[in-house]
Amino acid sequence: MSPAEISASWIQAIRARIGVRLIAEQHIALSRALRESPLAPLKDVGVVDLACSPAQMVRMCSKFVSDLCDATLGVSPSLVLEGDIQATFA
Repeated sequence: MSPAEISASWIQAIRARIGVRLIAEQHIALSRALRESPLAPLKDVGVVDLACSPAQMVRMCSKFVSDLCDATLGVSPSLVLEGDIQATFA
């Protein structure tokens, strides 16, 4: 095997390992949350936010980027959100 093929093989193995671990950790977190409080409303289960707001996430990232632009360039673009900005999903 060439060094490039070995590197590609290792990268693929590492990615697979990370994927399996993420799925296993999420399953454990979800199982534990449902076992401990099956009737209580949940906001987060493991790494999943059950009421994720895309608009809120975009605003948060936009503020961070705007602060960086203001600090380095002295100006930043404005943000315009369109569509259903109240939508949430898991």
